Amino acid sequence: DSCTLECTVDGTPELTARWFKDGNELSTDHKYKISFFNKVSGLKILNATLEDSGEYTFEVKNSVGKSSCTASLGSSAVLECKVYGSPPILVSWFHDGQEITSGEKYQATLTDNTCSLKVNGLEESDMGTYLCTATNVAGADECSAFLSVRGQYQEREKFNLGMHIYGYSTDFSDMEEKWSENNAL
Repeated sequence: DSCTLECTVDGTPELTARWFKDGNELSTDHKYKISFFNKVSGLKILNATLEDSGEYTFEVKNSVGKSSCTASLGSSAVLECKVYGSPPILVSWFHDGQEITSGEKYQATLTDNTCSLKVNGLEESDMGTYLCTATNVAGADECSAFLSVRGQYQEREKFNLGMHIYGYSTDFSDMEEKWSENNAL
């Protein structure tokens, strides 16, 4: 039987997509069929067997930046938001619409215009949309990213996250926002 993985993406300028298995880039051949149509990228694994088990990563990029993410259960993820504007700047984080408070599970920090949110001990319930809002006297702006949590937790497994989402606020002249999620940990 075959197996299909799909990711829906949106962005401008034009996007290009790539798929990886265990860190190696895949291409369309007798084993894999890769498609990208109407904002949906698909990876079809033909005649899937146990040998096809592994870590699949999707990467999308354009001239503004790239986004790819691989996170494992039990590991940690760090989301970063670069915020530029006139102080004071108030930053709030949300997960699926619920405001996040710092504690053992979530650690929010603000250092040198970098707002970071560390999500510890990833579980399936941590999957979802994370929203960062930044507010100052000139107004407010926000950016969001979707975090997928996949795989099985293995003792001593290293976390692998390589995500870069870049964008700029156009709503307020006193505030510029830049998102990135880097290889943290």
